[in-house]
Amino acid sequence: MMVSGSFRKEVTSTVMWLMNYGLRIQCFKATPYKMDDSVLINFDQIIPVKDTEDFIISMAQKNRENIERQEELKSRHHLRIEFWEKMLEALSAVNTLYQNVNPTTDNWLSAGSGVGSIHYSTVVTKLDSCIELVISGKSQESNKVIFDLLKDRHAKIE
Repeated sequence: MMVSGSFRKEVTSTVMWLMNYGLRIQCFKATPYKMDDSVLINFDQIIPVKDTEDFIISMAQKNRENIERQEELKSRHHLRIEFWEKMLEALSAVNTLYQNVNPTTDNWLSAGSGVGSIHYSTVVTKLDSCIELVISGKSQESNKVIFDLLKDRHAKIE
């Protein structure tokens, strides 16, 4: 709780900033009045404004949650890059498909197959992972021909 006859802009800005980080601070403006031989003091709450206190507190909570989410996102991105570095190292030991692929913050990586309009996509989420074979030719007919060819060789491929 802060009490003053007046608050400088820097003080009120700092108080508002601190409230975004969960500190509950109230600022009261004290105005003295003289009545006969007595001094009366009137206190007005200026931060947070009494009528908007609940709203400001909930907005501060929301801001804190957004900051925490951003920190979590940064952490997740670092973890993904580290994962992809190790994954790419392991894949490079087996074949050359991913040799020109770099780690990323995304949850997927793509690599060419050596055949035009066909590529592999490796996808990893919290719950599962998969490798997709993507056929992306210019026409549906050519994609179907490739699909049927692979389907006919299904047993041999597995």
